[in-house]
Amino acid sequence: MSRKKILITGPFGSGKTTFVEKLCGKNILKTDVKLTFPLRDKKTTTVAFDFGKTIRNKKTIYVYGTPGRKRFNFMIDVLSKGIDGYIFLLDENGIKNLKETKELYEKVRKTNKPHLIAFNTNNINLNISVFKKIKKSMNTSAPIIPFTVLDKNSVENVFQRLLEIIDKEYPKP
Repeated sequence: MSRKKILITGPFGSGKTTFVEKLCGKNILKTDVKLTFPLRDKKTTTVAFDFGKTIRNKKTIYVYGTPGRKRFNFMIDVLSKGIDGYIFLLDENGIKNLKETKELYEKVRKTNKPHLIAFNTNNINLNISVFKKIKKSMNTSAPIIPFTVLDKNSVENVFQRLLEIIDKEYPKP
């Protein structure tokens, strides 16, 4: 059985921990602590990483979620070693602060690994101009896929799309 390592990253509050949970089930390793000042519906934050495991097409896939707080950005360097690809999560709050979001994206983009941008939204019928703005602001040609992190099928679709991108980039000999 072959193995893959996938990184789930993005700005604070974009849904990384929930993504790993929906993909790998509730038995994931989380390093969350309570926020001193809770925001919106968010009461905890990841301080090291989230870890889960899933099996797809006879492949064991290790899934790592990064912290979203800027002070923990060094964990991206640690966790991105040996990855086969990554999903960059983004939501409406990430669009409001595109400068910081772009800095984070550039950091993980240095891995030169296959990836996509998953836009976490409840409005799956977003105007295409939103995606054009993201692509232009972040200077990327990566596919942007709208999804809802609270919907397991939606998460599964995003993950499957990344696996297809990886397989296309690294076809079997």
